[in-house]
Amino acid sequence: MLNPCRKDQTIENQFDVGCMRRFVTLVFAIGVVAISAAKTVYVSPSGNNTDGTSWTRAYTSLSSAVGTAQGPTQIWVREGTYYDSATISVSGVEIYGGFKGTETLLSQRSGGATVIDGLNQTRVLRVNSADGVTFDRVTIRRGTVNWHGGGVYLYSATNSTLRDCVIENCTTTVTGNGGGIAVINGSATLTRVTIRNCQAAMAGGGLYELGAVLNADRLLIEDCSAPVGGGIGLINGDGVIKNSLIQHNTATSLGLEGGGGIYMRTVQRIAIAQNVISSNQANYGSALDCYDYTTTTISNNVINLNRAGTATNAVHGYGSSPYFYNNTVSDNTSTVGISGLYVWDTANAILRSELYTFNSGPKAALGRDLTSNWNWGYSSAFGNAHGTFDSPADADTNKNAVLYEDPLYLNRTYLGNPDSYQLTPTSPVRDYGQNNLSVDFGGAARPVNSRGWSVSYADKGAFEYQAVQQYAQLDGYAGSPSQAMLRFEVYDGQGKLISDMWAPRSANGFYLVPIDNSQNYALPLKILMSAKGYLKKKLLMPHVPSPLPAYLSPGIEFPDQTVPTVLMPGDTDGDNVVGSLDLNQVFVDFLRQDGSPGDIDGDGIVGNLDLNLILIHFSERGDD
Repeated sequence: MLNPCRKDQTIENQFDVGCMRRFVTLVFAIGVVAISAAKTVYVSPSGNNTDGTSWTRAYTSLSSAVGTAQGPTQIWVREGTYYDSATISVSGVEIYGGFKGTETLLSQRSGGATVIDGLNQTRVLRVNSADGVTFDRVTIRRGTVNWHGGGVYLYSATNSTLRDCVIENCTTTVTGNGGGIAVINGSATLTRVTIRNCQAAMAGGGLYELGAVLNADRLLIEDCSAPVGGGIGLINGDGVIKNSLIQHNTATSLGLEGGGGIYMRTVQRIAIAQNVISSNQANYGSALDCYDYTTTTISNNVINLNRAGTATNAVHGYGSSPYFYNNTVSDNTSTVGISGLYVWDTANAILRSELYTFNSGPKAALGRDLTSNWNWGYSSAFGNAHGTFDSPADADTNKNAVLYEDPLYLNRTYLGNPDSYQLTPTSPVRDYGQNNLSVDFGGAARPVNSRGWSVSYADKGAFEYQAVQQYAQLDGYAGSPSQAMLRFEVYDGQGKLISDMWAPRSANGFYLVPIDNSQNYALPLKILMSAKGYLKKKLLMPHVPSPLPAYLSPGIEFPDQTVPTVLMPGDTDGDNVVGSLDLNQVFVDFLRQDGSPGDIDGDGIVGNLDLNLILIHFSERGDD
């Protein structure tokens, strides 16, 4: 049986979490004073390798620059590929990539990728017991090692930061964990980090944590593999992983431990919140495997399209007591066993406000063995092959805690888009959950009392329905609200105009823009939107989830004049700030012949018009 927490004679496998936390607090207080004195060292392929004091006199390798650091140091690395590796043992070293090679200020960075390539011969970057080391806009590629962290190894390093980095094609062999990144006995913050195509010999194909404090936000971990924890392996840690996409990862073990997306073991307290865990594979726990005394909270996640042999979302192992709140677990499959969630071997799970829908396999969606227990409340299930509970006794016991009802998702045509699982106005799961969380999957406030009750209750599942804010409203033009319209100019990726029309709102609240589906258009599409009349609610367009890549450029048009404006993403009121007045969201779907959700134009017929449209749905989020 795998035991990555074994204490042996090597110092790197021993840790004292309490001591580590005290060390974090102490060195951070000291480090604040020292950072202001940081010097700058330059690295460039075209430098003369003199002393690194300018772009002209720059070192030509990262390792040379790191070797000069004796205290807080900023290392500026010009764009390009460096076949190199480095070990950092000095606190306060900050490595910044993405320079053009002419900048005099950090804020001026305008270059392309800075790539550090290990040529599959060595680990790329290691940090040893240093505080406050930063990697910013660096791509780490083809690192290989017979130990931990093929790309990056943070050993007893406190307050480490990786920001806007890419870790790809890195590997650990024989006894190594963390093909992409390994964080052991320290603390680290990962923000907007992509880890892809990485493999580990033992645990954590993409990311591995052992006895550390890990705070991760907006990760993308994909196409990674390991025997356990294909995407992420977490052992005895604290912190949070949130707002991340964990997809297409594989746990290869055929034994009792798995975790295609995430594997958690021992006294695990890293919260898993507001993530998409999708299209991962494993024998046990294709999305999640909680093993051996795991006591973490798993909340507001969309867990879908995962494929397992024995159990899809497994709560697995003696003594494990995870908390599941407001997850949407849908469209997962199992080839042998339970398709949604399986609790076994003296495990215990607390589940509140959950949705288990459209999961398929030879058995029901929810199951447990006789040595385990679960505590259900305020949850719903629907459309699962072979029913909800594997045991008739469990079905009877939990008939009031897990209701059989269709949550009426927004759009099940494009299941790869998590926004498909938003709730519609007629959804029966609105206001019938428990108030365990203050926000939903997208960060919107919970609860929203969409039914107008005297007491507010949260919705079930990952999304909180935004009451009375379902559609953006157009105020009147020429005194008549019915004459208020939006104009859509649609261009292909080569700038060719393929549609230009004023679109009224359809009977069911959508704006419909005809597109000829017989043509193959260069992507992405550009949609220039303007209004006749004015919008009562402002529109936010930071991200447009769409099967067909597209982006919107908002404009404003008045009856007597046209004022075209191209705004910064999210800044819809033109004040150069994305603030409370911009808090709305636009969703765009492109409907193909093989993917119609039905009658989208509201004429009562699913006809040709329904199959040849760009469908714009304004869903408001936030204040006026």
